[in-house]
Amino acid sequence: MDVRPARQSGTYANQTMLSFPNTVYFRTLSSGNEFRFDSRIGSDGSVVKMYATGNTYFSSMGQVAVKSDKINAGDGFWIGEDGKPRVWCMDIYNRGYSSAANVHITQYGTIGFTISARRHKLLIEDISEEQINKILNVNPRTWFDKTASEKYAELLEREENGEVINWDEEDCGEMVRIPGVIAEEVEEAGLPELVQYKKKPDGTRSVETVMYDRLPVYLIPIVRNLVERVNQLEAQRRG
Repeated sequence: MDVRPARQSGTYANQTMLSFPNTVYFRTLSSGNEFRFDSRIGSDGSVVKMYATGNTYFSSMGQVAVKSDKINAGDGFWIGEDGKPRVWCMDIYNRGYSSAANVHITQYGTIGFTISARRHKLLIEDISEEQINKILNVNPRTWFDKTASEKYAELLEREENGEVINWDEEDCGEMVRIPGVIAEEVEEAGLPELVQYKKKPDGTRSVETVMYDRLPVYLIPIVRNLVERVNQLEAQRRG
């Protein structure tokens, strides 16, 4: 092992460099688990690999960022809190596409790609007319977001108490009325298949959200029937 001062300018100024000619191993005596750093020179440049025989945890009393120092690499992926646990990445937000949403988060926090091809489905059936018509019992609503409202009220109170608030850096959302439907009312209308639930520690489930992308599907046969009726009436009038 070679210990020497790092270069005295740039990112690593006034720091100490530990240099190892080969792979660096860390091993716990109680469990025998290993954690090591390995480096190699690949076709795309130098690569550093971190490897562990067990689960690997990165912990910090502050915010944690995973990012690249390359030019134009962005701000990286962050984990931290703003009164509640928070994961964010402005690089994702600032990279826009005009296609439809295609990401799903399960009740366990797993992120996956949304699919809809026939090859991924079993026992395909038509939705009954009785079930389809239940969508007409759901009323459109508007509301203010509770989390954004509470965060906004907290910031106003802190500002009232003399604290300087940088509103541009506070992620509290906009105070505007939001249109949509209420998940509990969709369930009460007899459409639980359009509701997503969250599993509680005691094994029960609570209503959480609505599958908004599925709502228009129920209107397709309703609109089709209306178009057919209009065509029939037009034909009768012309006859």
